[in-house]
This record gives sequence, structure tokens and C-alpha cells, in this order.
Amino acid sequence: MRTKFIVLAVAILLAAFSQLRAIPDVPTLQVDTLVDLSKTGGGEAGGALFLPDGNIIAIWKSIPHVIDSKTGEVIRRMDTIKASPLNYPRITKNGLRFGAISEGIKLKIWDVPTGKLLFQPKNSIYDFCFSPDGTKLYGALSNEKDNPGTIVVYDMATFEEIERLSFTSVTWGGPIDISPDGQTLAVSVGYKINDTFNNKFILINLNDKQNYTSIESLKLQINSMEFSPDGNQVSFLYNGSDDLYIYIYNLETKEKKYIRKAELSVLFGGANIAAIGKPKFIDSNHIYSGFKDGTGKLWYSFSWNIPENRIKNYFDFLGPVSVGVNDSILLFCNGAGVIGITNKKAVPVKDIIVPKENNITYKNNQLEYFSNKPFIGESYLYDINGKLIAYLGTQLFKSGNNTIPVNHPILNGVYLLTIISDTEYISKKFMVE
Repeated sequence: MRTKFIVLAVAILLAAFSQLRAIPDVPTLQVDTLVDLSKTGGGEAGGALFLPDGNIIAIWKSIPHVIDSKTGEVIRRMDTIKASPLNYPRITKNGLRFGAISEGIKLKIWDVPTGKLLFQPKNSIYDFCFSPDGTKLYGALSNEKDNPGTIVVYDMATFEEIERLSFTSVTWGGPIDISPDGQTLAVSVGYKINDTFNNKFILINLNDKQNYTSIESLKLQINSMEFSPDGNQVSFLYNGSDDLYIYIYNLETKEKKYIRKAELSVLFGGANIAAIGKPKFIDSNHIYSGFKDGTGKLWYSFSWNIPENRIKNYFDFLGPVSVGVNDSILLFCNGAGVIGITNKKAVPVKDIIVPKENNITYKNNQLEYFSNKPFIGESYLYDINGKLIAYLGTQLFKSGNNTIPVNHPILNGVYLLTIISDTEYISKKFMVE
């Protein structure tokens, strides 16, 4: 018997969210709650993905559930396993096989049509991916004595081990993904320098498995790995000792782009960012992420326009552990078991309103700003879409009129000046005519 859940709409912490938004003309997309799995009891959700038929497969506790994407009904549950909660779900392109990893780094593979648990390898697998044709499984083995720097390959028909890809200079495996054409693996691997472990972002050409291309060496941990849908970019989350950022690498142009913690803090009104979420490609031009504030209680979600290097829109959904996407719908799942959806193409448009009375003007290639008190602050200039145009530097603001040199050509239009200090956060629109 199928279990039915009430479909309801929810807007989570909109008041707190609005207070931190520095770009007032970037729209917020409403995320509607499709189903709340937590009503079945305590536990944690490990993520959700779309099936090829448009329905959803979601992990609640240690059980994958198939959910109707229109009604929120749980259609059926797959085989139950007595294990710790599952995470990091992946599905083959044809939707026939589904995998996830439980604590203890143990991989499980299910047959989606029957719900049967098919495979549990003995090896501890840190991360995995399926080949695009669904015939192979690539697993990055965890750091154990008998498999340093090893990627194991299984046949998906027999689940027999086919081969291992090993590199003598590598000590352990990490996040892994495969290109849409099945020709390249992007992997985070570890290596040792003077007994200190470091990370390396590498590419492995599967037509030449004896060597790899090292893209960049990093001091600490890479937390995710994903190819863009067109296969031209790779993104991951880097958690360094003195920096935290989303890294986007273009395989064609070799260009590297970053969405840094400091930049996000400015865009969100000087927010104290404690953690950034793993990025997820919405399409090849847009990436999803979010961040948790310093209290650890609030989560702010957004999509980022990669070519234009700016925020495209915000989402009113709290703390996703995974984000799925099909042609028109974004799918969110948080650790509490709430699954939400929104139409990614239906972006609301807000009118641009410039206050008639404002204490900021632009003329002679400089901004004139009136302050009620003295302080030292940093100034940033954005266009109305939230794209950073220029960093205008740090200066002492006095009580009364202040001049901020722009030294950057500005066309006619509406802009946003943001000023940040230890005690002040100011964000004001102005018009250039």
C-alpha cells in the first residue's frame, strides 16, 4: 500500500534570509515542499535524484524510496539494509541502477525496477560514479594498506572487478566523477610531501590509463567533484586552512574560476560564513550552492551564473544535502527529510525602483556619499543583476559628505554601492543618467 503525504507549500526563514541579501533586485524562487519524510520517524535524509520517468528516488535513513514527483506519494521502498544512514546517491543514466554509501565507506547498489539490493563490495569505497552507458562502476578506494592511490573498476552486469587504476605517486583516493562522454575521470587524490598529506585535482584519460594530468595541487581537502552536463567544466568544493571556495575549471580554455567565501560574505551583507555547500551544476552555465552562517542554524541557497560571474537568484529552502535537476525542475532534499521542488525556468522579474530621496549621487567619475558618523569601510560597486563591477578600496568615511573615486567606466543605468566595515553594512542603489 502506498503511503500518501500531504503536499504543502513552505517559505522557510524568509525574514532572516531577506536581511542578509545584499543584492535586492536578484529574485527569490519559491521552493514548494513536495513531501516531508521525517513524519515517518527520526533519522536523516541522504539525498534525492530524478528518475528518467520524472519521479524521484530519495534516501530516508538507510532506505531508498521511490516518490511520485506530482503528488508526493511514496510509491514503494527498496530493500531495507541494516546499516547506518546512506549518503552520496548516484544513478545510472538509464535509471536501472542506484547506488549510495553508508558510514564505514560501504557502497550499496540497488536494481531500481525491482528494488533489490544487488551488490555490496568488500572494499571501502570513498566515492564512486557510473559510466554514462551504465556498464561500469568506478570506485575511489579509501586509504588502506593494500590499495594506495587506487581506483577499482567493476563490471555492472556481473559486479566482477575488471581492473585497478594505480599511480605510484598517489597515496589515497577522494571524490570522483566521469565525463558525459565516458572518456575522462576527474579525481581528487592525495599525495605526501615531507610526511604531510596534500590534495591534487587530476584528470585521467581512460584511453591512456598509465598517466594522469595534474591540474592543481592544494594544501587540504577537496570535498566534491562534478562534470558539467556538456563535459567542458569540472567543479568542486575546496576546504582549505585559510580559504573556502567553489572551484570551476574549464577543460577547453584551461580557465579557473572561484566563488570565494569572502566574496559571498560581501554579497550577503557581511555574513559570517561557516560552511559552503557542495556545488551542483543546474546546467552548463549555472551552478547551485549555498552556505551556512556562523550560528550553524541558518542556510542560504543561490544559483550562480558562471559566464557572468554573478548570483542569478536565491532559493527559500533550508539546508539541502543534495540538489537534483531535470529539464525544467530543481529538486531539493535536506537532512531533515524535506523534499522540495521549483521550476528552474520560471524566474520572477522584479521592477527596478530607485528611491527619489537617496544620500548617494554619481558625477565626475566619483560617488558622493553622506554618512551620519565616521568609520573605516570597504566599498564595492555592483550592477543591478548582482555582478561585481569594481572593488573601490578602503577609506575613512567622515561625518557628512564623502567622495569615493570610481576609476572605472560606468554606462547609464542602475547600480548598487555596498560599503562594509566592522560596524556598518550599507547597500544603496543609485542611477547614472
